[in-house]
Amino acid sequence: MSDRTLDFRLPFDVPFYSLVKLELPVFEPDDCPLCRQNVPLVKPGSRKHSS
Repeated sequence: MSDRTLDFRLPFDVPFYSLVKLELPVFEPDDCPLCRQNVPLVKPGSRKHSS
């Protein structure tokens, strides 16, 4: 896990704090359990629009 807020800089001088810290698993593509099960990738909130 990496804390991405450590690399984030605001363009102005104000305090910046993370309100939530989540421990999420990160997988290399070859080690992804969902990829091994052929679970399709879906962008959350996306849907196909019919024309």
